[in-house]
Amino acid sequence: MIYDIGIDLGTTYSCLSIMNATGTPIVVKNNQEHDTTPSVISYDNGEFCVGEIAKDQAGFAEVVVEAVKRNMSEADTWRINIGGVE
Repeated sequence: MIYDIGIDLGTTYSCLSIMNATGTPIVVKNNQEHDTTPSVISYDNGEFCVGEIAKDQAGFAEVVVEAVKRNMSEADTWRINIGGVE
């Protein structure tokens, strides 16, 4: 079966949906059963986290990346180093 997929890569939150067989859009819940996922990635002690967990670690993780969408137009000049990888 082929699905139509919609992805909203928001600056603050991201969301994924599919179109079911009757043409009704259905939001796909994340692993925490939420409709949206914070657009945040964290890196701490060699481990990456995304979404709510990364957002919760914002105050103490080694690296927290958020609001990247604001810099996407500068992809050829804007870089971030996470865990020694650019």
